[in-house]
Amino acid sequence: MKKSTKVFKVSDPSKNVYGFAVATAGIQTQNFLLNPVMLLNHNYDKMMGLWADLSIVGENMTAIPVFDEIDPEAINMSSKVEQDILKGASIGIIPLSVKDGVITKSDLLEISLTPVPANRSALVLYNTKGVALSIEEAKTYCLSIQDTKSDHKKPFKMNEKFKLALLALAVQTGLTIKLSADATDEDGVLEIEKVAKHIAGLNLSVQVLTATNEANKAAAAELLKTESETYVDGKIALKVITADKRADFIKLYIENTSMCKSILDAVTPVVLTAVPGAAAAAAKEVAGREEWTFEKWFKEDGLGLSAMEIADPEKFQTLFNAYTVSLKANGATA
Repeated sequence: MKKSTKVFKVSDPSKNVYGFAVATAGIQTQNFLLNPVMLLNHNYDKMMGLWADLSIVGENMTAIPVFDEIDPEAINMSSKVEQDILKGASIGIIPLSVKDGVITKSDLLEISLTPVPANRSALVLYNTKGVALSIEEAKTYCLSIQDTKSDHKKPFKMNEKFKLALLALAVQTGLTIKLSADATDEDGVLEIEKVAKHIAGLNLSVQVLTATNEANKAAAAELLKTESETYVDGKIALKVITADKRADFIKLYIENTSMCKSILDAVTPVVLTAVPGAAAAAAKEVAGREEWTFEKWFKEDGLGLSAMEIADPEKFQTLFNAYTVSLKANGATA
């Protein structure tokens, strides 16, 4: 980086081409000093280097250019500066407050070298988004931040584009606003506040509805789960399916209730019919039968064996299993 020997006056309080003067004391430099870029003719694609020693002397703001020695164009500009061929510099600011034709408060965005000296033609105004404004746009923008409270002047009428934009916003939110032909920006601000409150209310309503919907979904899911368990457990009790299939059919019921019911309702459960007199016969079991085998029961008291299958299925199954094992041991099948 190469620091110039020249000190540039980059701003003074003379009236500029926009019709406003810039109060030097009101120029805020904090943000600029974090990145004191030096542009050429306010073109962000033409960065020549940085500014050093930014200071205010009386009503003038001064700074010293420091050139990028790697950039050929910057080297060329440095040569012109040192030869007093290029003498002009100007600031680019965002106006923050205007009173009586003076930009009383502003934020310094950048400082540029320019062939035109720092006079009424050199200043560039930006909006808060950093977009350079034309002369007409700058006048409208400065009027929009004009301080009219101290002198009690009647506020200027609302900009038509602003009024149309506000009306369009109101239409989108379903809110009706009223603006007369003589509406001012102050009236517009009040209506904007009304629209903002309406939007906030809509957002709250959406949040409440969303929360309610989520709660309803959760409750419905829990109800369906309970319903599925009751239905499937009923089918298990009727011996339509075995208990090891419970989880599978509960999942099927939740995902496709009609399909699950179609499958299980079509299955006829196995129902053991009591043999007449079987229960009475079972009650008459006499001492000594505790050691009877399945085959013994079958031969001696088939009716009692049938009653056992109903009244004491566990004992029946134990006897039957033992009978099956004996048959296999003898080379036969049950």
